[in-house]
Amino acid sequence: MGIVRGYDSVQAVYLTLQRIAVEIYGSRYHASGALRWDKPGDGYGFPMPKHGYEDLVGEDRIAQVPD
Repeated sequence: MGIVRGYDSVQAVYLTLQRIAVEIYGSRYHASGALRWDKPGDGYGFPMPKHGYEDLVGEDRIAQVPD
């Protein structure tokens, strides 16, 4: 896992949250269905960078992917 840096502290936090989303959606636990938050298949609540939109599920997809 690399270092996340931003222009200011707010951007650094946001980029860190996106990094968490990438790590979660790319994990073997997500792929196997063993990882969940609240309801299975509902997402995890972390913002995903645009290049990862196709991996989003449930509420994450509804909240982040434009129609």
